[in-house]
Amino acid sequence: MKRVVFFVLLVSSFSFSQNKGGEAFYSFVLSPPEELQKAERLYKSMEESNVYAENMQLILLFNSKQALFSGEEQKGIPNMEEKMALALCGCSSDYYVDISSKTIIYNSPESSMMGRKKDEYLIEKPMETDWVLSGESKEINGILCYKATQTITYNNGVKDFTKVVTAWYAPSIPYSFGPNGYGGLPGLILELNDRFVTFGLKSIKFSDNEPKIVFPEKGKKVTHKEYENILMKGVEEIRESMKSQEFNRR
Repeated sequence: MKRVVFFVLLVSSFSFSQNKGGEAFYSFVLSPPEELQKAERLYKSMEESNVYAENMQLILLFNSKQALFSGEEQKGIPNMEEKMALALCGCSSDYYVDISSKTIIYNSPESSMMGRKKDEYLIEKPMETDWVLSGESKEINGILCYKATQTITYNNGVKDFTKVVTAWYAPSIPYSFGPNGYGGLPGLILELNDRFVTFGLKSIKFSDNEPKIVFPEKGKKVTHKEYENILMKGVEEIRESMKSQEFNRR
């Protein structure tokens, strides 16, 4: 398994009386588990995407109540490779977070396979905030962080699975946000592990002016569960189409 090392470049002292938000910049590393080696194609894609992930940057724009987490357009990286790396880390869409309502809003990405256009759906998803706080702590580049975990159940279209998400948050940076729509902790998340993806904070800059975050309105409004059902139906339609083509070739 790859050793994950992140460098956090932070100002030496924080004056939050004037700060009204800012931008946090994250990198990520993919660490495919050994059992995934059986799925050779996926395992190889993750290994190859790691090369591109090293040069990519994800941005969290935030104020006291809202945040936007997005992938920054990369220069010099083939578009397809960039898309694959973002898809594998779960960052294909921009995530808009409202901490007061504990909701995440995002648009559906383009899918040529399923014949879906970009921003066809506007999806609302509840934040995962059922954290278990721990007294365990560690310093990340001189910043004291505390550990929090939560167990999440999800469905891959076939059956239910559970995963444990681990976050290291800094109470000294009192913004309740983090990578990929995670948040709800008493401090900014500096490091987050979600299955085989680890996000790490590279740098952060604060603003005296409150960053304005404009939530999207384009697309048919659906819940996250409704959108999952739409995706599952699309996958089933593709399977049936492939079976039909195979039968006709006999």
